[in-house]
Amino acid sequence: MTRRRFHRRIYLGILRQQALLCACGCHTKLSRQEGYQFDHITALALGGADRPDNLRAVRVPCHKRISALDISMIRKADRQRKAYLGTKKQRGPKMQSRGFDKRLRRRMDGTIEVRA
Repeated sequence: MTRRRFHRRIYLGILRQQALLCACGCHTKLSRQEGYQFDHITALALGGADRPDNLRAVRVPCHKRISALDISMIRKADRQRKAYLGTKKQRGPKMQSRGFDKRLRRRMDGTIEVRA
């Protein structure tokens, strides 16, 4: 999935709208020395739109923490999707059945007889 690159004016508008404060909740002043990045409020993999109104500016350490949470939610959604579609990968070896005695035969009426 490719992400759109927006015009510089859009990014500057987001920064101005946030008053140069981190949008993660810590409200720390954003600076070029520490660095900041633009994060999707709702992750693209979770159905978020790739539009400017789904973007926010956050500090780099905050973005790493937010992304770790997003990744866990994305993986959970993937597991749920696979379970729903029935494409879940089988874990471990296939369970072995006990089998049956090939010397015996079950008749249609339910009785069991020894093969000749």
